Amino acid sequence: MSVADWALQAQDLSYAYPGTAHVFQHVSLGVRKREIGCLLGGSGCGKSSLLRVLAGLQPPSTGAIQFLDAPMREPDPRSALVFQQAGGFSGQPAQVV
Repeated sequence: MSVADWALQAQDLSYAYPGTAHVFQHVSLGVRKREIGCLLGGSGCGKSSLLRVLAGLQPPSTGAIQFLDAPMREPDPRSALVFQQAGGFSGQPAQVV
């Protein structure tokens, strides 16, 4: 598979919040262009932290990320991260006036 076939590649990622133990260590993965992936795990296992690192919202403690053949050092406008729970909504139905 050529480099051009990959949308996202991560090599040996680790992440720790300052002053804490690692949230995850030694994670490597690849997502091909037009491929859909799924990340599963229990509550508090580091799924959201990994997604934030992969999206460039938080820098990894170690490792490297390539997005569309370029190093990921900050969020890229061609990528998106959608959280499972909508923030800012009360859960109350809207009223049309």
